[in-house]
Amino acid sequence: AWPTTSLINVSVLGIWICALLFGRQFLSTARELPKIDLLMRAAVAICLLALPLAVVFVSPVRVALVALINPLVLILLVSAGVLAVRKEMPGASAYLAAGLALVIGAMMRNLIDLDLMPLNELTSNGLFVGFASSALILSLAISEKIRQQQLESEARNRAIVSSSINGIVSLYPDGEIIEFNPRAEAIFGYSRSYALGKSIWDLLIPESDRA
Repeated sequence: AWPTTSLINVSVLGIWICALLFGRQFLSTARELPKIDLLMRAAVAICLLALPLAVVFVSPVRVALVALINPLVLILLVSAGVLAVRKEMPGASAYLAAGLALVIGAMMRNLIDLDLMPLNELTSNGLFVGFASSALILSLAISEKIRQQQLESEARNRAIVSSSINGIVSLYPDGEIIEFNPRAEAIFGYSRSYALGKSIWDLLIPESDRA
């Protein structure tokens, strides 16, 4: 059986603090969802204040305290996910799915504390199973978000290089050409498709000038 102890309640509050801080960072709520961001910061403060109370108070009070905080934090996390999905923010769907996994786990924990659900190996670990599921979902979302950011960064760099008024030739250390912008085409008289992959020594430097 899973006993209701101060350690468990402190762990639950710690999970909420981590989830809220991660949500603010992952969804960029300060910029994209300022009202939600304000509520998230307030929720973090409440959880921090509740940590010592979860240790000091007797068991029934601890249970009631966490049972009160749980739905408030969960509603906030899911609301942030729903709003992010509506704004079509990158990774929002995965964030919402992770939030729903936490909701299921937290509901199981609350029902056990209130003696409304039988205690067994699955239900007693429900919150932590939900947290682990959320972590897995979000790890995949983070990888996808990083990949999208890299693609966007590469696209921006290509746009800058293409529109530059200066000739830009980028090389590997061995001299292989990997970028040849339109201005370089005009200066050197070679097309980009022809120049890419060629050695700069063979393409742009006359044999008589080579050391």
